Amino acid sequence: MLSVRKPRLGRSTPSAVVIAFVVLVTAGGAAQAKSAAEAPHLKLMHILPAKVSTFVADKPQGSSSQVMGQTMAEASRTYHRGTGKTAEQVTIKITDGASNEFFPKDNDPAAEFGNDDPEGSSRSFTLDGCPALETYDKDTKAGSLLVFVGGRYLVEIETKGLARKSLLQWWKKLPVKQLAKSGH
Repeated sequence: MLSVRKPRLGRSTPSAVVIAFVVLVTAGGAAQAKSAAEAPHLKLMHILPAKVSTFVADKPQGSSSQVMGQTMAEASRTYHRGTGKTAEQVTIKITDGASNEFFPKDNDPAAEFGNDDPEGSSRSFTLDGCPALETYDKDTKAGSLLVFVGGRYLVEIETKGLARKSLLQWWKKLPVKQLAKSGH
């Protein structure tokens, strides 16, 4: 014989859980549709170069998130050319850390240091008025350039299969002045 228990007050029944889930999903979908039009990462995606001579640009990626009332947004795009051992790749990522207290401010100078050895190099310096950190591995021809812009943005450029000087060449392809102005 099958017995059916009646739920006690204060406990959720499976149907109540399903109804609550449907309400949350529906409300979340409406909020998502609203936030998609206002998503900060979409603005960042437009800053990334659409075309770069001799490189193929992948579709830009991006996301926005909000945690404890603070919004973070990021966008990235990868560019590549060649195949196999001669393949070259560049990824540019921009993070909007407007509410991140750990991002250096405009007037914070980079604590300059440098290290160069047979395997590679690393250095910090000021690039176009912004604190920057560059690393490069000579064997793998892999490099990384991190630059804090306008006290708000972190621009990351990673290269594979390219010379060290390519990091600064890719930096010059970005509308840095536009980013710096919007950082305030």
